[in-house]
Amino acid sequence: MDSLTLEDLLKTRLTSLILAGAMAASVTGCALAAPVATLKDYDPSDGVGVEVGEVEVRNLLLIAEKPDTPYNVVFSAVNTSGEEQTVNFTFVTADGKEVSAEFTVPTGNTRFGNIKDKHDIEVVELGKQEIGSTVETYVQSGNSDNVSVETPVLDDTLVEYKDYIITAEKAAELPND
Repeated sequence: MDSLTLEDLLKTRLTSLILAGAMAASVTGCALAAPVATLKDYDPSDGVGVEVGEVEVRNLLLIAEKPDTPYNVVFSAVNTSGEEQTVNFTFVTADGKEVSAEFTVPTGNTRFGNIKDKHDIEVVELGKQEIGSTVETYVQSGNSDNVSVETPVLDDTLVEYKDYIITAEKAAELPND
């Protein structure tokens, strides 16, 4: 029987190590080429976000007490333009009717829809749009094109939305500015 040389022994061990490494990588599901989920944009809340021109609309929701009551347009906006911007929303109801709302967004961060700040509220009539559904919405600001998003319709089932319910009586009291 031939004896193994040092060179043969090293080759055998190296081959064994390479095979063991390849097997370990395949068994453990090596994720070197897998996409990194944390790099994907997503909306970390119940609403949706969209960027139009120099304004970022965040957490856009429609909140109503029940279908066929006023729907409060609730969102936050970040305006980085250095001057006031107008943001236009066009909501397309389940029956195809278009309803619009317009907001003036000052520079910086602004929240809209809180009933304590009556000047930052717009309500829309969407008919019998069901709670839990979404409404096709076109958002536009400045010279930007319309951007389409599906806006969730919610009620006050979650306690954090109770302060955003606007009854017909409250809607009648809002200023028409």
